[in-house]
Amino acid sequence: MLNLKNLLSIITLWIIISSCTVLPDYFGNTKTNQWMGQNKSLIESKNLSQITIPGTYASGSYTINKYSQICHGELISDNNNAQIYKLLSENESLNMQQLTNAFVTIKYPLSKQLDRGVRYFNLSLCIQNDQIFTSNMYLGETFNNINKQILKFLSKHPKEIIIIDLDDNLWDEKGLMSEQNIDIIYQNIIDNYDSFIIKKSATTSFNIGNIMKQNSRILIASNNPSLYKHDEIWHKDKLFVETSSKHWATIKKLTNLQIALETIPNLESSNNFTLTPIYSYYDPSLTSVDEINNQFNNQLIADYLLILPESANFNIIVGDGHSIDAITKFATRNFND
Repeated sequence: MLNLKNLLSIITLWIIISSCTVLPDYFGNTKTNQWMGQNKSLIESKNLSQITIPGTYASGSYTINKYSQICHGELISDNNNAQIYKLLSENESLNMQQLTNAFVTIKYPLSKQLDRGVRYFNLSLCIQNDQIFTSNMYLGETFNNINKQILKFLSKHPKEIIIIDLDDNLWDEKGLMSEQNIDIIYQNIIDNYDSFIIKKSATTSFNIGNIMKQNSRILIASNNPSLYKHDEIWHKDKLFVETSSKHWATIKKLTNLQIALETIPNLESSNNFTLTPIYSYYDPSLTSVDEINNQFNNQLIADYLLILPESANFNIIVGDGHSIDAITKFATRNFND
């Protein structure tokens, strides 16, 4: 656990790093838009669970603004996002831009996230107005535009491997998504990605070299039984293990990283992925309105990654717009091809 002594050491190192004009260049010669393919010789003998993979949470929220519509199904669900929305909307000092900003986890389009090295995407979907949107309380990017960006990227960089994590809750205008609408989601996935999907019937391991020899490039997971009953969708709970809980507070995020360092198991022969969340996740019972709109110390999380030793062992680190570059630098720190 992250005790006071360790925390003081982290803060001291952060002050030292922040005072430097140049951070360590962990990129070397690696191009982040093709870091997997460019370093094939270094990673092809490994499983996807044995390398560090940069990820983003609510990856399609970059289009959310003060004009965005609310996902009706999410609003009536009384889930965590709905409670945060209620807390914020009752505060008369906030304008619409401040209200919606709380649900924007990243400001970069998916294409730019991919170019910056992100390979894991968390997406919650909402069907509304006869369209499929990503959702984070408000309707974000359309699923069609998400698909287009991924397919365009893979056409340019065919050796990259992408993980799509469909969030636990899928919504439509009446609440949790109906079976009929879930079928629409599934058909959309097949129509766009069928030849690229890593199917359960086609593999018993996620060995990177074997995946790269085939055409399959996209791993899709969900906890929805109406989706994971299909060969193309993996059961999320059987695939991913979270190393720690999600938090808003900086100290809790740093603790997450420390816990992950101390508890991540040896995954030499495992197909299970570990997820380490370091994005801001608000708890309406603990987080105040002022804290939700305050990005204080987010840079500390990114800086801490940059001072970790090269031997530090992480799998999927899920961040937000404040940490993409730091996670990618950390993930590619040993690549010099």
